[in-house]
Amino acid sequence: MSDIHLLLEKLSEREIYLLKVMGEYPLRIDKGVWILYEIPINVVAHGKNYLRTKIFREIRTLEEIGLTEKQNNEIHLNHLGQKVAKYVQERDQKLYEESKSKREAESNAIIELYKQGFSYQDIGTQYNISENRVRQQVAEYVKKRDQKLYEESKSKREAESNAMLELYKQGFSYQDIGTQYNISK
Repeated sequence: MSDIHLLLEKLSEREIYLLKVMGEYPLRIDKGVWILYEIPINVVAHGKNYLRTKIFREIRTLEEIGLTEKQNNEIHLNHLGQKVAKYVQERDQKLYEESKSKREAESNAIIELYKQGFSYQDIGTQYNISENRVRQQVAEYVKKRDQKLYEESKSKREAESNAMLELYKQGFSYQDIGTQYNISK
């Protein structure tokens, strides 16, 4: 097991979250804990005392493990902290993409069963999801399909309209253009 994995095992989910935030923005501590975005945000301004204590404890844990360093009132990730934060972000991105890919494959399979005439209930039973969730996925599919068909139709109508305008500019009569495109006056 790598050093990064051993470090991550020592951290809580909240500490890992704090590490990811600090991977992008340092923190400042004065009368609160501030994330130094473009416009700083006070994380515990309106929080109860136990929240402040919890965040300070999490920051101290990151410091004790050797992932952060203090500069004046600001806390930054050191080299190791940046490396761990980068690893966590890449790991989370990979997990997200795998999960998204799995959801898309399942959704496609659900749509195929729907197209084959299976009921919402039968599909839901097969995938261990509610009948309503199947209905939602089918509705999303139909909406996307209809939007695609509308865009294709719109594009075709625009091209046809431009072609008719060109014919008119070339001197064709309305009747000739109408006959060519099977349109009455």
